[in-house]
Amino acid sequence: SGAKLTELDTWYREDLPQLIQNRAKESSKSSNESASKSSSKESAPSKSSSKSSKSSSASSSPSGLCCSGGYLLHSEVVRVMDWKLTRGKWRPRLLQFVQELKASDVESTTLDALNLMPKLAGQGKEDGALTLLSKLKGIGPAT
Repeated sequence: SGAKLTELDTWYREDLPQLIQNRAKESSKSSNESASKSSSKESAPSKSSSKSSKSSSASSSPSGLCCSGGYLLHSEVVRVMDWKLTRGKWRPRLLQFVQELKASDVESTTLDALNLMPKLAGQGKEDGALTLLSKLKGIGPAT
């Protein structure tokens, strides 16, 4: 159990944030490419390149902990729950609830919550993102 917790801690603290940031960058990159294509028809290329650099810098939060356009996969949410339960009291029913979630629901809900975080940061309203995540069965303030 100690080795499992060490492995899960490393994944949770190091690998998972990087996975989310990479998805956010990919999302921002594809959004910028789409915007660049449509704006190049309407304006000079130099203007579209300055627009894309502004939007990519605005898409990440000041802390770098959450990223607009980032999301978690179903398997990652299951693994987060495994990490949480390995650290605290084992509640197998919570793990079962999370395992039964639809992948599309997990991705869209985590995307919405991560998109909301930068807007709420510094306002003391970060619990709004938790409210969104709580729509997923088995996820809530205690989990």
